[in-house]
Amino acid sequence: MKSIRILSPDLALLAEIDDYESLQFERQYHSAGSFELRINSHKKHVDKLQKKNLIMLDNNPNKVGIIRSREIGLDESGKQSETWIITGETLGGITKQRVAIAPVGQLYDTATGLPETVMKHYVNNHLVNPTDIRRKMSQLVLAPDLNRGKSSITFESRHMILHNVLEEISKLSGVGWEVHMNFAAKKWEFDCYEG
Repeated sequence: MKSIRILSPDLALLAEIDDYESLQFERQYHSAGSFELRINSHKKHVDKLQKKNLIMLDNNPNKVGIIRSREIGLDESGKQSETWIITGETLGGITKQRVAIAPVGQLYDTATGLPETVMKHYVNNHLVNPTDIRRKMSQLVLAPDLNRGKSSITFESRHMILHNVLEEISKLSGVGWEVHMNFAAKKWEFDCYEG
């Protein structure tokens, strides 16, 4: 079984578990991935598996998820079992929490450049350094732009969920994206990659 570290959103280690019933962890190339963990309610550190906390598989900074749901399972007869079902999504799921809005005085938020540059434009404008400081996610930073992608694109967004913007650009260009842990900086880091 893979070891699972439970972390607070600011990356403090809360516990480590390696005794659970099942784990499915799915990464995606064009969008945020998801996970489902099943664990007996009587096992050690189950109390740390709370919403907004993070799980990390085998100390791998690319396999980290945010707990979004925690519910008790049901057995075959419909009665509550002793198994918790913990579900969530990879760190890229934070992009579902923002709408890409146009800058003041413009109808669209438009970006032109290589796909990586365009994706990082949207993440920067709506999560890392937004005009409205209340929209900033202080734990997120951008990795350096390495100009990934074969040809320049122009993308326009108006009131689209940021996750959908990134997914559409990724599918059009073939450039993938993810949010992973940067332990040296104690931050979550958005980056792009090519398959």
